[in-house]
Amino acid sequence: MISQDRLRILARELGVRQGYAEKNYVNSWLLWGIFTSGYGDNLLFKGGTALSKLYFPQSWRFSEDLDFGVEGEYRGSKQELRAVLDTIADRSGIEFEIREHHESQQDHYPTHYVDISIQYRAVLNHPNTTSIDVLPVSGDIFSDVSRSLASPSANGTSSLRRQSLPRSTANGCPSRIKAVIRTRPSMLS
Repeated sequence: MISQDRLRILARELGVRQGYAEKNYVNSWLLWGIFTSGYGDNLLFKGGTALSKLYFPQSWRFSEDLDFGVEGEYRGSKQELRAVLDTIADRSGIEFEIREHHESQQDHYPTHYVDISIQYRAVLNHPNTTSIDVLPVSGDIFSDVSRSLASPSANGTSSLRRQSLPRSTANGCPSRIKAVIRTRPSMLS
């Protein structure tokens, strides 16, 4: 785990409070865990955090959660996520507890979604929460593009392969991104 001094430096560099910098650090670990395990096999990293981390890493955009689409059927489970969190905890020293794992699919409504609330205790040593939201994505509309994701630690970046949808006409930004993290083991330590 990074030190409190390193977290203060990151917060200062980003121009945010330490709690926001800590959540960014924890969410980076969650991305690493999800996409280096089978849990993330058909998940598509999307939303504002994906745009910030993959397209605009120099700009700070704080996010409370990680948003994912899913190609086909959601195959994750609470037990698989627990295994991912245990792996992250072993590697990072961050403590995790799944506070809520709610899946909803109603016959009269075509959307299957998953809402997960995760409590963590990390650098600042007090409980905080983040969440993971998963919604389906239809169609095979992705094309490969490569990107780098800056690590919250001092030792580097991770290389990513992600796939993005065509640019939206409203703002010219890709609306969804798939990220598959390929990294060195020491990236987030």
